[in-house]
Amino acid sequence: SNIERIRTDGLLTKKERREKSVNVRNTGSFFGDGIYTSDNPFSFCNFGNMGLVVARLQGRVLRVARYDARNQSEYDRYDTLVGNKTGTFDKCSKDEIVLKTCAQALPLLWYPTELIHYQTNIDLPITKYNKILQDVVNEFFNTPIASAIAKQEFF
Repeated sequence: SNIERIRTDGLLTKKERREKSVNVRNTGSFFGDGIYTSDNPFSFCNFGNMGLVVARLQGRVLRVARYDARNQSEYDRYDTLVGNKTGTFDKCSKDEIVLKTCAQALPLLWYPTELIHYQTNIDLPITKYNKILQDVVNEFFNTPIASAIAKQEFF
């Protein structure tokens, strides 16, 4: 199962999966290869039956409107790309935070997405845990470019 592979190998980029001979599915990579995360569990809960709370070590961050392979040398200077397919940066709840290596992502806990499907309450326990844990990581590792989770509302 996916959770067993995550326990064994961690979260991996496509490149890292190929290097470890882990099956690589050709799923979308709108903002390039990486480990796709979000601050908002509601925005992307339809992408599977399991959600993860992930501690992110973001490093150098670049916000991009659209990934363009011609700019790869510019992107390579950053550890994390933050993109938003809505085309606006005023809807942070739709941000996709793309980590470029497995060393930047620590899965902390998983939950069935049915816990948050059709919910609009940001006071759900999983949302609170996500915020508290990422706030701790931000304080010690991501300052001054902390995750937007502390500054945004989900809707």
